[in-house]
Amino acid sequence: MHKRASYFLCVVCAVLFSACAELSDSFSTLFQTGEQSSQEEIIKPTKFKILEIRSPQISFYDFSTITYKKKSTELKLYKLGKVVGNITIKPSSICFNEDCLGKWNAAKNFFGAVSYGDLFEDIIFGRDIFDGEGKGISPSGSMVQWFVKSGQEIYYERNDAYTIFQNKSNGVLIGIQKYNVKSKKNKPNGGQN
Repeated sequence: MHKRASYFLCVVCAVLFSACAELSDSFSTLFQTGEQSSQEEIIKPTKFKILEIRSPQISFYDFSTITYKKKSTELKLYKLGKVVGNITIKPSSICFNEDCLGKWNAAKNFFGAVSYGDLFEDIIFGRDIFDGEGKGISPSGSMVQWFVKSGQEIYYERNDAYTIFQNKSNGVLIGIQKYNVKSKKNKPNGGQN
């Protein structure tokens, strides 16, 4: 009789736990926190890049990841393998960590007077800047824009391996380089020279 009661108790507990799990799933779909529904579709895979930024507001040189989403672009900044900052470019604002500004104000603060609202985003995506002003192709095949605007000398070069933007007059610089992991090749004779 004792074994039968234990078996019955185990069956009842299993039924109750599975019913609670189903009920919990039902409540979680009914009262979603919005995190799942606000997930943006990623349009390009996230990859590690080497990022250099020099401006009056920020100086950074280390690894970063750039995630291209449908409605925003997110840069995570790393130091010694840990995330130390976040830059999020949204349709009408740019956020540095949690501080957000309208795109035009953020660009003016970051780049100086010679800028426009989408300049940072255009550089991150490797698009023409300032409507293609001063555009040409370098002997190495890179796309280059080199021009003077409102007394400021702008140099912008990009190809598949890197992008570099530099305002040579005020020292603002953004450099993005692909990061490729090199595998160690086995040397003959067990790695001895």
